[in-house]
Amino acid sequence: FTEIDNKNYQLSISPFSYSDMVKSIVNNQKIKGDIDAQIEGDIDVVGDEFILRMAINNLVENAFKYSENKPISIKLGVKKNQAILSVKDQGIGISKDDEKNIFKKFYRVQDEETRDTKGTGLGLFIVKRAADRHRGSIQVKANKSKGSTFILTIPLRQL
Repeated sequence: FTEIDNKNYQLSISPFSYSDMVKSIVNNQKIKGDIDAQIEGDIDVVGDEFILRMAINNLVENAFKYSENKPISIKLGVKKNQAILSVKDQGIGISKDDEKNIFKKFYRVQDEETRDTKGTGLGLFIVKRAADRHRGSIQVKANKSKGSTFILTIPLRQL
């Protein structure tokens, strides 16, 4: 966290298979529950693999944490020279009021349904920082009481 939060931190940039990385994360996270994964092959990016792996792990862990043991879905594809990763849960969702704050450092939703859920309020902040540092974006589409979808967009770069 402290490294990614430091504006002077230099990313360790190299080309790597984003598809393979996401497949690996899915395989490792399957011990937590069911994952419906649709991952396009041969998606390569140039970036900091460690930081992107940390960000995606945070998204998957949050999906399981707030999904009440229901399956989650992960999709990876390409659109307009962007790698688009979506992580969708079937959990409690996020209120419109909280949506604008969830990517802030130490912010935690203070909903009575989530109050007992452990966390530091840093996971989504790290995801936002990782997206920003890769000139990408993170968005949430939330439907209170019906789940959330987080969409991480990372530009493709010619290798």
